Amino acid sequence: MRAMRQLAYFIVLAGMLLGYYEMLGPGMGPSEIVEDLEWWRSAGYVHSIEAFSYLEELAEDGFPGAFIPLSIFWLPALLMWIWGFRLFRSAVLRAIATAGVFLLLIFPYYGYMADRVWRFFEWRSPAVAATFAGITAAGLFAPSLIRAAAGLSRIWTMIVLALVVSGAFVLTTEVTGTNSWMRFNISPWPVVTLFGLLLLGSAIASFHVAAGTGAWIAARLSGRRGLTIGGLAAAVLAAGLSWITLRGAEAGALIVFALIAACYTLGRVWLGPDDAEEASRRGLTVLLAGVFSLLTIQGTNRAATVFQKTARNETATHLLVALESYREKTGSFPRRLSDLVPDFFSEVPRPRIGLILDEDDEFMYRNLGDSYLLEFSSVQWVQCGYSPPFDVAKYDEEDFADEGEDDADDYDDYDDYEEEAAPVDPELLIVLADAGLEGSWNCEDAPPKLW
Repeated sequence: MRAMRQLAYFIVLAGMLLGYYEMLGPGMGPSEIVEDLEWWRSAGYVHSIEAFSYLEELAEDGFPGAFIPLSIFWLPALLMWIWGFRLFRSAVLRAIATAGVFLLLIFPYYGYMADRVWRFFEWRSPAVAATFAGITAAGLFAPSLIRAAAGLSRIWTMIVLALVVSGAFVLTTEVTGTNSWMRFNISPWPVVTLFGLLLLGSAIASFHVAAGTGAWIAARLSGRRGLTIGGLAAAVLAAGLSWITLRGAEAGALIVFALIAACYTLGRVWLGPDDAEEASRRGLTVLLAGVFSLLTIQGTNRAATVFQKTARNETATHLLVALESYREKTGSFPRRLSDLVPDFFSEVPRPRIGLILDEDDEFMYRNLGDSYLLEFSSVQWVQCGYSPPFDVAKYDEEDFADEGEDDADDYDDYDDYEEEAAPVDPELLIVLADAGLEGSWNCEDAPPKLW
């Protein structure tokens, strides 16, 4: 009987997801008809049926009025989450149900408040939303999922953990802008890698580490003293981990993280078992789940950074030297990179970003006459570009004469920008100098901080 209720739940959830997708999607454009729509395109009934026009107007006016149309769709989603949490005891099924509910919350927002984003990104929008929802749900239920995996045989436990690490590695290193058909790159913006893993994923993992530590301390010391020390330890640990993973977050954000961790710890202690030994073991499980998640996210991101650094400092440097050698030999830069073959290379070098070498993983080169631009797409949608130094000796002073007050204002703005610009990487300057190059890259060793 219980199995039938669980099956009924997922049938209802799947029906709601399909209904939300069809109703809230961007729908047809002005020159389209239903028969011409691809199979994955949504009908977008809320944008075309007169009965929904008032809700559409509220959404277009923004908050707080937009809460009305959003709440109409969010309330059933929240009821589904409550039903699923009461119905399932399995951590895996609870995580799957939670991911589905998150998707039910995402569809109304992007259907009403950001339908242009949905329309522009086409089929990738729901794909990215589903991946983001799955990652977030898995992060929230990481302690329960780790406990469930530990109940399997040792071999299966290792297989499950290896699959988790492999999945994070693929998402972090293979989601790039190198593939023009976007077979692997389902997100034109780094929603999954940046916001799903590095930002939200790292934050959730940090909370698990902090709360697990705090709950273990509270169980070992017991009483109010243990609860107080455990809560304080969790707050300090969460603030410290957040400061490290978010690259120096502001004080206000650290205080918020500390309060969340302290409340999370108190909740685990109050709702946890009364037996001190069992409470201590559960605290350690939460701690280990957080450490595993944090190491997986940060470790795979570090691997992605190594791919970028290797492509920029090694592979691209050989190409830059060849371009300079070609100019010295012929008096001008090549029209295209293939002109360097076979005198300098047997084939044009290609940047390796990730383990999957796609046919579109290549350097983009533009001949600018007496200069050039060399680019490649890296992880997290970072576009690395190199330009040689500007040769002032080739031009007369008259070429740099001011052309009015507007230009002078522009130069003033540029001076202000230079003062705020990030410092040049000393290691990279050495690499370029050793190669006889004096130009500069616009990307650092690590992808930039975007939050």
